[in-house]
Amino acid sequence: RTRFYVYEKKNYYRAMGAGNKGYDFVGPAQALRPNYVDCLIGTGAYNYFAGSIPTLMKIFAWMFTQGGDKEKGIQQLELAAHKGEYGQIAARMVLLAVFYNEKRFDDYQRLTSVLIEQFPTNPVFVTWLADFHIRQRRLEEGNQKLALLLDKDKATSRSKLSLAQISYEKGRVLLEKQSAEDAAASLTRVIDGALPGGDPLLAKARLLRGCAWDLQRKREQAVADYQAVLQLRDTDDCQRKARGFL
Repeated sequence: RTRFYVYEKKNYYRAMGAGNKGYDFVGPAQALRPNYVDCLIGTGAYNYFAGSIPTLMKIFAWMFTQGGDKEKGIQQLELAAHKGEYGQIAARMVLLAVFYNEKRFDDYQRLTSVLIEQFPTNPVFVTWLADFHIRQRRLEEGNQKLALLLDKDKATSRSKLSLAQISYEKGRVLLEKQSAEDAAASLTRVIDGALPGGDPLLAKARLLRGCAWDLQRKREQAVADYQAVLQLRDTDDCQRKARGFL
């Protein structure tokens, strides 16, 4: 909740309140077992976010919050991510936000890659990897990383949904790179795959492939994809966007 208020709502008052409530639970638990590493997820997250609030708010935040220490918080989270008993994944999820916020982009990529390999059937981390490269405009690097995930040796451990998600994200990166022909080919692999008819990825892939066709001045194929979107399950406002392109 603290992260939500900080990053999504920019409401530091509520973030401090949520952090205090969480600390009220974690503090006594850590007192019972001071060496229990999993408790460092809560205290580490609190230390980092409380230590990251704007300078102006720090002037009076001390009146109703525990003090925060950003660097100590990062160290605690990293320790929990490496040596936690049950909370390693939770600590890594928090660290992803921390690394991005701190512009530690190499660490962000490294940790995302670790999570992709640890959970090869989960498409979420692949999406985060693609999002990172698009936001940072490191498009060729992103394309190469996603291509490696589709390597035959690695692909055997991935689910059909995961492989489809990787191909979709690769198509998205290539479209941002203005490599329309390659983007269309990658998105075609999603569309021609064995996904269930109601899978939300199909509408998204059709929409982007339509954009790729338009970039190649292949309007007839683009129109066919946009019209197909209107017959599929609506996801991420795809149908409204398709009507706009039509």
